[in-house]
Amino acid sequence: MTRIEIGEPFQAAGWFLPGGEAACRREIAAAFRVAADEAGLRFGPIAWRSLDPQEDEAPAPDRDAPRGVRLLLGEARVVGYKPQIPVYDGAFVESLDPKDLARLRAITRRAHAKRNPGKPPLTDAQCDIVINEVGPQAAGRVVRAAVDSGQVQ
Repeated sequence: MTRIEIGEPFQAAGWFLPGGEAACRREIAAAFRVAADEAGLRFGPIAWRSLDPQEDEAPAPDRDAPRGVRLLLGEARVVGYKPQIPVYDGAFVESLDPKDLARLRAITRRAHAKRNPGKPPLTDAQCDIVINEVGPQAAGRVVRAAVDSGQVQ
């Protein structure tokens, strides 16, 4: 998937019949919300334009479209990205011995405190996300080094 850059326009459109513009606008706004969630985007305000099918900017409607159909075009600029929250699947931490998991959590909290003085300590769930990202090989090396150095029992 191509990354949409900040400042680029994003468009969504729909066909409507007279009296159906409000419903079409709601559907397009919902499409913007879905796109924002799926692509991790933040949009500026949506600018709306109602186009006649004969206008150059409007694509031709389907052949079987009823007479009087119009195109509602919504356009908004990408103004930023939503923060990405890592998804924790639990695969690695659930395979650990409870004592090793407790050791890794202690090591993770210690490293977090050292790099982030004054910040609140990590929860077990936050530690588990970090541990899952590190992977089995690196986590094993960290546990062995900490046990060997006497940092944890």
